[in-house]
Amino acid sequence: MFGFPSLITPAHAAETTAAGGAGGGSMWYTLIMLGALVLIFYFLILRPQRKRDKDSKNMRESLSVGDEVVTIGGVCGKITRIKEDTITLQSGDSKLRFLKNSIASVTKPAASKDDEEDSGEEKSE
Repeated sequence: MFGFPSLITPAHAAETTAAGGAGGGSMWYTLIMLGALVLIFYFLILRPQRKRDKDSKNMRESLSVGDEVVTIGGVCGKITRIKEDTITLQSGDSKLRFLKNSIASVTKPAASKDDEEDSGEEKSE
């Protein structure tokens, strides 16, 4: 057909089909290899991605006024107001509104009242 030499001759194909035993063992091997590929895919790709998503969600839920953040667009600023799905950043002299999902990282968390009291006590001693 089309002038290409056939790699499997019809006689060889007939022998393999007539024997019947050659195809049965390869089915189990194929299923085991497919299962191994699924496990590798899960542990190397899906599981780490879910962990990163969970960490990002926790970071976004713990945002507070006064945190210094960086957006996914590279804008750096300090959080001045937080609403349900949006935050307001002050960057320089301007205030910008962003979705919470656009926050890439917190560069400097706001000092809590407990931290301020602890640092005040240390300075007075």
